Amino acid sequence: MDEPTVKLQTGGPALKQTAQPLFEQAGAICYRRISREVLLITSRRSGRWGIPKGNIEAGETTAQAAEREAFEEAGIRGTCAPEILGAFAYRKEGASASYRVSVHLLDVRLAVTEFPEKGQRIMRWVPFPEAIEAVHQPGLKMLLGVLGKTSLFGENS
Repeated sequence: MDEPTVKLQTGGPALKQTAQPLFEQAGAICYRRISREVLLITSRRSGRWGIPKGNIEAGETTAQAAEREAFEEAGIRGTCAPEILGAFAYRKEGASASYRVSVHLLDVRLAVTEFPEKGQRIMRWVPFPEAIEAVHQPGLKMLLGVLGKTSLFGENS
């Protein structure tokens, strides 16, 4: 008998509904308003391009967790929009657990040189269309594609 599938909020392949754990995470699309660039970082394990993201700590909102992850992983300080832009799901290679990432926009105010994960990742500011092409996770690619059509990043703004 086939296992039922569940399509998560925005994008990404449907995940099989199993007894395997589903971890909730928060992520930040860090952007520079004037230059219309977004920050991409590599994952520590695979080296693939993505956004700052990670687990939500007790008592944190998803926006607070996204702000914390942006600082810890990339030295970025800024303010996340309180509303969730969307979500995507993924699995780490070789892991049975699934992850669902609630994504917020983070308006970058400051980039600092000292932060907890300095030297563990590569960071790159890229024009929005390049970011869409570079990211690995299909759900994140879809979210960026939708965002790229908004007035914040669209060519007509």
